Amino acid sequence: MGVEHFGLGSKIIITSRDRQVLKNGRANHIHEVKKLNTNDSFKLFSTFALKMLNPAADFRDLLHKFVKYAQGNPLALKVLGSKLYSKSRKEWESEVDKLKQYAEPKISRILESSFDGLGVVEKNIFLDIACFFKGEPLDIAEKILCSYYSGATCGIRNLVDKCLLDIKDDIFISTHDMLEEMGKDIIMQESRHPGKRSRLWNHKDVKEVLKYNKGTDLIEGIKLDLTQIDNLQFCATTFEKMHKLRYIDFKFRLNNIATLYQDQFKYKKLYASQVESIPLPDELRILRWDHYPFKSLSGFNPKNLVVLRLRNGNMKQLWNEDDHMDLVNLREIDISNCKNLRKMPNFSGAINLKLLRYSKCESLVELPCLDYLVSLFNYGFRIHGGCSSLEKISQVPSHFHSLDISGIGTQEVPNSIEHLIKLVSLLVKKISINISKLESLFELDLSNCPIIKFPEIPRSLTELNLSGTQIEEVSLPFDSLCNLRTLNMSGSRVKKYRSSWNPS
Repeated sequence: MGVEHFGLGSKIIITSRDRQVLKNGRANHIHEVKKLNTNDSFKLFSTFALKMLNPAADFRDLLHKFVKYAQGNPLALKVLGSKLYSKSRKEWESEVDKLKQYAEPKISRILESSFDGLGVVEKNIFLDIACFFKGEPLDIAEKILCSYYSGATCGIRNLVDKCLLDIKDDIFISTHDMLEEMGKDIIMQESRHPGKRSRLWNHKDVKEVLKYNKGTDLIEGIKLDLTQIDNLQFCATTFEKMHKLRYIDFKFRLNNIATLYQDQFKYKKLYASQVESIPLPDELRILRWDHYPFKSLSGFNPKNLVVLRLRNGNMKQLWNEDDHMDLVNLREIDISNCKNLRKMPNFSGAINLKLLRYSKCESLVELPCLDYLVSLFNYGFRIHGGCSSLEKISQVPSHFHSLDISGIGTQEVPNSIEHLIKLVSLLVKKISINISKLESLFELDLSNCPIIKFPEIPRSLTELNLSGTQIEEVSLPFDSLCNLRTLNMSGSRVKKYRSSWNPS
């Protein structure tokens, strides 16, 4: 029936779980129904479970748990409440424990109706997100999914329109806990044997597959919270059968990440004896492995890799310098706290790399040339502190606008710094004559720098920090003095200050 059959001034309300349906119907306004707040959730659940708005005190603690589980979903509150009506406290407690492992079937059947209407690619994207990417930054998850699924960007948007996914703060990809459970339940139904399922996340299932070498080519992803297992020795050939493996995510999910760095040996849980490296599938898009126990990644071709994160790893090198790796898909590298790592490989092929982290690599002696990494975010890279053995810094990308090399072994500013024409902020411990050529530099921090003579500085400077230096005389050209707004000489040995006129 067309809208012309309705009287003038009529208001037509259409409900749908698919935003695109409303767009196609040329809806004037689209209103997203929000989840119930905590107070309304209590009232709705109590109405069905206890036939009263104010529950008895002895049930309130359990009521809180069910309301938290439902996360404001009226369907879940109604179904669970009706199921618990007239049941004893012991039965309520049993239902709470059950929900920790198994979804409520009646709710799952209703939710699955939306899933069943999806195409094959959209189904797989949803299952990947439910099992591996919930809470991940959208841009990284999208790059990973696009590297495998054609049309993944459109698929993600369709899932958002169908209310199966949500983008929090326009940054993080998410889904309701019950939809996550539904997705995981679909995977569990693939087989009674963990090694014959496509995705693994339960620590007991992962342990069984790794410890007893039960992996198959059906497994596409493994996620493991290392805090949930004891030390586990696995076979060095464990991953050889998993030809389709795209995701390895072994990390410590700690409330306080600093704990991970305090006791190095306590957290080395996964290992294979008497091998320096293990073969890994070339299909990998993610390799995240806290405390990676092997000395290198030799034998692994990272041509499809998007994220490499081996924090606290045992590597001496990533791969051989002679191995010319295809790194075009690589977006993120985090090798922080790898205390045995001595040298980084050539990253010339990583033209799309955006993030590079390597703080506290105590044995690192040299950085490769990085000036060809045109996509590297300035905030995603610093000449990190804790690299006390670092002796040589090659060229850094010319588009950088800030640079901090104050906390490393070498305190020498590379001569190539004059090519950083966009640099506006510099923090160093040793000066270079080429600093005066940085015509865009606004901020120069030389605090505690062991220099005696006042250096030649760029005319563009607005902030200069000389605190804690050995300089006794400061001589500023008049044209520099005109721009300078802040001059910090606290704790220095400056005894004489003068400005000079330079007609040139």
